[in-house]
Amino acid sequence: MVFSKSFGYAVRGIIYLSLHQGTKSYIQSEEISTQLGIPRHFLSKVLKSLSQSGILNSNKGPSGGFSLNEGTLKTPLIKLVNVTKGLPDFSECALHLKKCNAKNPCPMHHKVELLRQQMLETLISSRVEDLLREDAHSLMSSIKTGEGHPQISVVS
Repeated sequence: MVFSKSFGYAVRGIIYLSLHQGTKSYIQSEEISTQLGIPRHFLSKVLKSLSQSGILNSNKGPSGGFSLNEGTLKTPLIKLVNVTKGLPDFSECALHLKKCNAKNPCPMHHKVELLRQQMLETLISSRVEDLLREDAHSLMSSIKTGEGHPQISVVS
């Protein structure tokens, strides 16, 4: 299973905010997008959705931007998936057959169903704080895109 770009941008934006939360009250999406090498307008839309769902705080104006709140790091990843529509439809057949279900399974149905269940359990039990490592420099490097930087695997 692969996640959407929106989900990847949400995770990367939150990680960036968590690594820089002591430097400013609010960090603007333009700074985040520049530092992470991701499109500003797309990131702004994702961060706004996270703010509207209560995952982040936001403040308008010249000194505004986004910040973590008391619950951000405790947020289960499944909530980020739901806000960003971060996974493909779990009910769709892996082989794209029209009549695949538990009563009429395709050859991959039971194997894929187990993977789907494991993925959901992982997303439910994992929190944003679980993604953070102690080595901030290494983590920051891993969330940037571009040459020489790993990129979170996502699909459109």
